[in-house]
Amino acid sequence: MVARPSGRNAPGGVLPCERGDGGVVPADVTVRSRLTVRSASVLLLAGTLGACRSRARPAPTEADPIDEPGVVALPAPTQSSVPVPPRCAAVARGAGFTVGEPDPGGEEAGQDLPFAVEIGRAAALEKGFAIGALGARGRGTAAFVALVGEDGASGRILDLGLTHGTFEPPVVATRGSDLYLVVPDSDAGGNLLRLGVARGGEGATQVTWGPGLSEGWDDSEAFDVAVGSERGIVVWDHPDEKEDHRTIRAVDFDPADLSQVSKARAIDLGSAAEQPRIVARPGGFWLAAATLHGSASSDQAGRRPDADEELDVSDRERRSVAVVPLDARGVPLGKPLPVLPVARQIVVFDLAVLADGSVLAALRMDTVQSQSAEGGPVHLARVKLDGSVTPSIIEGKEVGSGAPSLFADARPGGDRSTVWLALAGVGDEGELMALAGDGRARDALAPEPALGRGEVLARRGDHLLVVNPRGRSVEVSTLRCRPGTSPPPASSHRPAFVPPAKAE
Repeated sequence: MVARPSGRNAPGGVLPCERGDGGVVPADVTVRSRLTVRSASVLLLAGTLGACRSRARPAPTEADPIDEPGVVALPAPTQSSVPVPPRCAAVARGAGFTVGEPDPGGEEAGQDLPFAVEIGRAAALEKGFAIGALGARGRGTAAFVALVGEDGASGRILDLGLTHGTFEPPVVATRGSDLYLVVPDSDAGGNLLRLGVARGGEGATQVTWGPGLSEGWDDSEAFDVAVGSERGIVVWDHPDEKEDHRTIRAVDFDPADLSQVSKARAIDLGSAAEQPRIVARPGGFWLAAATLHGSASSDQAGRRPDADEELDVSDRERRSVAVVPLDARGVPLGKPLPVLPVARQIVVFDLAVLADGSVLAALRMDTVQSQSAEGGPVHLARVKLDGSVTPSIIEGKEVGSGAPSLFADARPGGDRSTVWLALAGVGDEGELMALAGDGRARDALAPEPALGRGEVLARRGDHLLVVNPRGRSVEVSTLRCRPGTSPPPASSHRPAFVPPAKAE
């Protein structure tokens, strides 16, 4: 069942922004800035927005390090822990698209700031990027998309109207010059998802809205969208009252006519599936979700804890990630496949489609020792359409604490030879690793000075879109990155990429 939104300010429009040479500041928008690092329970907060602007600084005269001799060739580190040469450099040196007013107290974000913009995921356009976000407007909350130039030094705001009862920013997806978006909202009938399209890419000035997708009353706001060559798919998790757990719901729509939307249907991904992610592949899609796998240890099953014993939920419930290929209309092509042979307590995961149409998943799990996503190994799993799963692991003392994110060049004719793995900086510099088109390592997982403590949000060719908190503002920039030549040897102090000889 679908329902149209009612009683809200839905029409899209462009809010004028101040550029580096001055301009108009929108008076009716106070944007809350909470930069979300995709790490379990890690939030970087930024400040109040009165405008968005491109801020230019004097450009240094030194040579671009990525073009200096020896930078492209990344030597394997030795036991002496040789520093890794930089693989990335700023596209527009000394300039960035700033969302919010700079904090007069300094640039670094070191406090929780109320009424801050919440940055969501991003997608690459034909020229530039689109970032979904939320911000305060008067006494309400407005959704918008930041349209950022390919150099990261300029941009503007595409207004998506007021939202109600939501804390999640819009999710965006692209096909050609069209930008598709899903905005969480609510009305008298419960939660819903507003589906819209802005045609014209970075030059889009308005949004055409399709029907609202009804979720009913539900405390989860996990949803995703992807657009393929024939159809687009929206997925979300939904409580199953009969089974007392969550299931994945999906609709498919015509990208050329958003009024043509199918009825919502359930997709089986296993027990208590939630937190769905969907990515387009040639001829269809890959869908993944976290699933429940019951008791973590048989000796704990059925045992009642003592009165003074703390109940560890991880001893009762273990979560894994299951994936299933879908056809061009979102119909499953087989049974869901676990990406790891043994059920794990998955904290966070991400997906990227490889050159041959298989999918690569990056996972970080909760452990009994750490009880968090911070630290520990990063697990990778490549899943092919024939059902085979190839796991591997990145481990070592120098593996950072951020959540793993994968970035493939999904544009038609894009670079399929490299997938970037990024770990957002949590107190330290963020880390990058280049993976080949088959999911194997091309270089080492290592800190990247140009990334700093920023978070990578999207990729377009050799450009990575990065966001950094700057006190009461958020700065967006782009890096031009090239992989090194080889991964480190097993004897290196650098994190090692280890394809296991057999499944655990």
